[in-house]
Amino acid sequence: MKNSFNHQNFIFFISLIISVFLGLSSNSFLILWMAMEINLFSFIPLMSVDLENNSEKSMVLYFLIQSVSSMIIFSSMIWLTLSKINMINQLVISTIFLGIFMKMGVFPFQFWVISLIESISWMNCFILLTIQKIIPITMMFCMLQKKIILIICFFNSMVASISGLTIFSLRKIFSFSSMNHLTLMILCMTFSKKIFKMYFIIYSFMNAMGMKIMNLNKMLFLQEMMMMTKKNSLDFISIIVVFFSMAGIPPFLGFLPKAMILMKMVENSLLFLSLSILILNTITSFFYLRLSYMSLILSLNMKKEVKHKPKNSFPWFLLLTLFPLGLIL
Repeated sequence: MKNSFNHQNFIFFISLIISVFLGLSSNSFLILWMAMEINLFSFIPLMSVDLENNSEKSMVLYFLIQSVSSMIIFSSMIWLTLSKINMINQLVISTIFLGIFMKMGVFPFQFWVISLIESISWMNCFILLTIQKIIPITMMFCMLQKKIILIICFFNSMVASISGLTIFSLRKIFSFSSMNHLTLMILCMTFSKKIFKMYFIIYSFMNAMGMKIMNLNKMLFLQEMMMMTKKNSLDFISIIVVFFSMAGIPPFLGFLPKAMILMKMVENSLLFLSLSILILNTITSFFYLRLSYMSLILSLNMKKEVKHKPKNSFPWFLLLTLFPLGLIL
């Protein structure tokens, strides 16, 4: 994996960030669509950092999916502008949501994300699972359709929770976790923009810390994580704390937004959906706990070696921020 980030890639990264701010600062569908296209053509060159990891196929796959979804969204926007029949308009809006869900990799279009995630670096995983979601979610803000959102959120959470139980690839685990968190974030935006913004920042922060540790220790699979205890115990403790926070276990930071969105759902009389999401999130928490438990148990059976201070170590003191903020609730 190449970690070099040359000047050309830096320019594309800046372009990607600018496209996000362009999308956030506009309520026009046309500007949002343009921002998504700039975002697409900025991210593809960043994927070229991993050429030895068959990134050419990844770039083609990503480009095709994003191009098809962009065509669906753009053609639907034109049709929506020209059509004056209410029934047709509702169908067109549903088609726009279809394109948005395809862009984000939400059910039933999660397969391209799972396939792509295995062939890109941890840095690009972070961009794909966080930054690349911002503009499509912003577009959803402009045209809320509660029925569509609630149905998709339920199935998205169910697929993410069940699929993650049999996975041993750490990048795939993060992608299924992203699907689950995305469900809650989409639900957030139907009730409170403030909670959504807070949730997205916390989610991005947890992802950044977890993927940074994985990248420093060059971990891709569960077996490699199990070996980390005898190499770098501090990083091992750090990733366990990140997993507990992403699972939403109190008093960690990840518990706060999950509790707030569930309370909002109960306030809006969505009792069945809130109970379903709670059960499915418990399943999601299980595969985080499984990772931690298996790593701890198997590490105890390993022959202890003389520990050495690694050259690259995660600044684990940052994890202290995951504790007190989780107690605000």
